[in-house]
Amino acid sequence: MKFQLSCSPLTLALASALSLTLAGCGGGGSPANEPLAASTFLLPGVAATGAAFPDDSLVTVTDAAGAVFNGSVQGGSGAFSVTVSTSAKAPFVVQVSAEDLPTLVSVSTDAQPKRVNVTPITNLIAATLSPSGNPQKLAEEIKASTATVTADTLTAKKTAVMDNIVKPVTDALADSTDPISGTIEIGKGHDLVLEALKIQVQPNGTGSSTVNVTVKGSSPVDMTPIALGTGGASTLPKLADAQGFIAPVKADLAGDGLPNQIAALLGRMTACYALPASERITAGGTSATDIKAEACKTLFLKNNPALYKNNSYLVASNGAFKGLFSSSPASQGVKFLLPSFEYKVKNGNTTDDTKPLEGDVVFTAKSVSSEGNSSVDEFWARPDANGKLFLTGNLSGLDIEVSPRAELRDFPNLSSKNFYSTGYNLYVNAKHPYAKVVVTSPKGTQITLLKATGLDYFAIAKNGAATTTSVLRLAGTYQSGTGTPRTDFASFVWAGEADTTETDIAGFPLQSTWNFDLYTNANDSTPAVAGVKRRTLQRAPMLAELKAAAWPSLTAAARANLKLESVAKGYILLDFPEGPIIVAEGGDNGDQPSWEVPAGAWSPIKLTAYGRTADGSIVFNDSSNVKSSARLGKIFCSPSGAADTHCGTQAGNFAVNTRLGSVQFSGRDNRRVHMSYSVDFRNQ
Repeated sequence: MKFQLSCSPLTLALASALSLTLAGCGGGGSPANEPLAASTFLLPGVAATGAAFPDDSLVTVTDAAGAVFNGSVQGGSGAFSVTVSTSAKAPFVVQVSAEDLPTLVSVSTDAQPKRVNVTPITNLIAATLSPSGNPQKLAEEIKASTATVTADTLTAKKTAVMDNIVKPVTDALADSTDPISGTIEIGKGHDLVLEALKIQVQPNGTGSSTVNVTVKGSSPVDMTPIALGTGGASTLPKLADAQGFIAPVKADLAGDGLPNQIAALLGRMTACYALPASERITAGGTSATDIKAEACKTLFLKNNPALYKNNSYLVASNGAFKGLFSSSPASQGVKFLLPSFEYKVKNGNTTDDTKPLEGDVVFTAKSVSSEGNSSVDEFWARPDANGKLFLTGNLSGLDIEVSPRAELRDFPNLSSKNFYSTGYNLYVNAKHPYAKVVVTSPKGTQITLLKATGLDYFAIAKNGAATTTSVLRLAGTYQSGTGTPRTDFASFVWAGEADTTETDIAGFPLQSTWNFDLYTNANDSTPAVAGVKRRTLQRAPMLAELKAAAWPSLTAAARANLKLESVAKGYILLDFPEGPIIVAEGGDNGDQPSWEVPAGAWSPIKLTAYGRTADGSIVFNDSSNVKSSARLGKIFCSPSGAADTHCGTQAGNFAVNTRLGSVQFSGRDNRRVHMSYSVDFRNQ
């Protein structure tokens, strides 16, 4: 097995073709100017999460008898019009799906051309109509007569969702728009309601779904998770009854025009990255001072890229916005879309502009390169007096991140031990001059991280010594069979003495704050740097959600070769001439795909090799980025210091007889959860 593809690191190339309005109805049903047949009508609508669904998103209308009518989002505004037969029977279930976005559903009981919006709010309404709590199953449930959807039941469920869940936000924003049939316009009214709420309906694959609701204000409000479907709630709880509820005020939410301002910032990024590298950067330039194009300088605070800092990274060819410095075709023609407001900073700081200021804006957005690579990232920006936004980063000098993380661990030599786990990755870059980090979770639990030779991150401590991981696993379950992986894999890092329950996992807030204290020496009791905060934008998945999801996997040929190479030793011995690890399936016809990604699964964008030196004394991890469309890749060796001997004499090469213990394929799903598919070569 060869673990051939030359791949460059992903670049942060940003662009946007977003329209500034969701109002109106575009094409997607009939060709322009072509009259409809007398036996059909157009069912119009708008699909939005706050931002509009991108053009070419698939729209499916299913009638009560199961007849399906297809269309697509067109016009850059989230609008669609699907041609429906007049013989179609109401109710209609309207579903919209796109890459890197959750599929959303809406319902109409009108067999006529009446607007049907599709949003997270309508998706929740559809979930409450489904006996399984799964809006994506509602159409088949209606056809099977296991779900009853009439004008009266739809009105009742819509009223319950609006009154119990959405009302505090619509009150703050003075919005009375009907969520299904009302007009949506970016930067105003109901669009601001969509921006302020994060509503997620996550099927568990067991006839039920879990609903999480967060008000994305300066001080987030999280509801206790709602169970819908089998054994679930018959009456929706009230958002206003949530623990610690504080009624949202307009000033703390996405205010009038903020979505337009974010879209305008993305448009300016587009203009910068549309320029060839020779116009963006002084020849041979590698730092922020080498950026010469005004279209690029003006993206940043005070028109100065040198002021940007995010998790200690400055604008540079090897830092933040590295795509600015690249002449690769991938650094041009990139589209940037699907912005989502997350929150405004509320820290009382109104004077020190070297730190986040009160009112700074945090949002996420997706970039898509001309080569089809995509990434969803978090951005910090500061408005000027006129509301124009400028990129700042989080202005932190510390490379620290906490993110929800889920894993499927695959053992080619021990298939009965394949398991899922869920938890959080507590990442602190080992480049920082500290010996110990103490992390306090939102639940008050403290976790100690220590430096470990050969690793480029701080590792969780267990029994006073560093492990080899920064991942805190809350719970695990086998892919098949019974029992808990915690018992068989006690050497892994698990939180607490027993698995965290599904209810407690779902109860972690989507936007939760974790505290990091950094110590100069491992025995110090007083931190050198205290109170470093990091805020998540998503919770860790429940195990039932992971089992119900689609995952990437090894191809059959790759799996067979891996078993052959690793079954005897429990690792792969790199005894070939020095070189990078090539993740590919070899053969007479050249390198073949090593992994596959089924429909609905997340795509790996990073490969990481884990192993030990030839004598087993030092652990290492090396990573390389790959395109989301790739199914082959290379991992190059990088020593962590003079004592690290796992690399060969030539740059990027591994030393002969280095031991490869596992390869991790990682990426993010459409909820921005860090997903990991790990292939572990152990044999016992």
